[in-house]
Amino acid sequence: QRINTEKASLKELLQRLVLHHAWERMSDEQLKQICFSKGVRFPKSTFSSAYSVNREADRSDIIFRLKEAVFGLRPGEFGPLPVAPEEAARPSGPPHSQAAPKPPEAGKAADDGWKSHAR
Repeated sequence: QRINTEKASLKELLQRLVLHHAWERMSDEQLKQICFSKGVRFPKSTFSSAYSVNREADRSDIIFRLKEAVFGLRPGEFGPLPVAPEEAARPSGPPHSQAAPKPPEAGKAADDGWKSHAR
């Protein structure tokens, strides 16, 4: 997947790449928690399919939604379809005792502690 590079410094680009890589390595549940924490809406049917091809499409969609919310869209790029509030996923149950993982800072090694989040 591509990321928006418009008007971004080299440091910002590195941070975006590290963040994007972290999202790709997170579990489905971690991605959902990141979306909830950032206020990114996604369909409540996300990750509910038993078929791996649909789950991969859901991962792509949710990462695309995160990229749009955090980095903005690339010029000429259409964003994901909007999600109506009644169709949006909501956090379930009481707040988790374990907070969503934070991606490493751009200055640190890319594998600093992120090996545990591999699928």
